[in-house]
Amino acid sequence: MNRQAEAYYSHQAGGSHSQSHGGAAQAHSQQQPANSEAQLEKMYTWLNNLELLAERYASAKSRRVRLEHERQVVIAELQLQAEKEDAIRYKSSVAQEAYARRHDRYKALLVELERAVYVEEKSYRALQKRQWLYEAWRSEMAFSRAQIGRYGSVT
Repeated sequence: MNRQAEAYYSHQAGGSHSQSHGGAAQAHSQQQPANSEAQLEKMYTWLNNLELLAERYASAKSRRVRLEHERQVVIAELQLQAEKEDAIRYKSSVAQEAYARRHDRYKALLVELERAVYVEEKSYRALQKRQWLYEAWRSEMAFSRAQIGRYGSVT
């Protein structure tokens, strides 16, 4: 990998390319064979990291979905509570919903939901970024193998 591309990936990943890439750039710069044991071990570490990111994303998404359903339940419960408190003032469903949406319990749930959406998006973007970097690495390895086949060495 050339230095310009390595600098780009380092900037995008927030660290060195070899750290975010599981050492693939370092292995490539040392011109190791594509199937060396060290490189395979780094690839397994890379894939394990993808799996961990996928688990983190799945967990964050399930939390967000659960909070969205809980939000609907809280609104319904607070609407019933409003009707019980003052049946005349909160006789329409619009007034009951307004009461529910002003309630501190609902507002606290919205803050939790906001955090859950943030974690979900951040996890998804990290997973997506790691997948893109992995695909770039795979393309680079395929190119290296093609170079070896044509010219006998990787430049």
